[in-house]
Amino acid sequence: MPFEIGARASYASATELLEVFRNSIRPFYVQRVIMTATEKDTVELRVIGKTFYQPETTLKITEEIVQ
Repeated sequence: MPFEIGARASYASATELLEVFRNSIRPFYVQRVIMTATEKDTVELRVIGKTFYQPETTLKITEEIVQ
């Protein structure tokens, strides 16, 4: 599933957002990160990538006597 996220934040907050991606349990394939300096200590951040979805499965547990 392709995605694109954009944000405007301080440099520290933008790097924290990238850390959230890095530490997520969801697998992300980041194709491009674009950081553009704007006025007054802020940056525009754009992240383009893919993530993966696996549908829910059920677990069938059975009991068996082993002799």
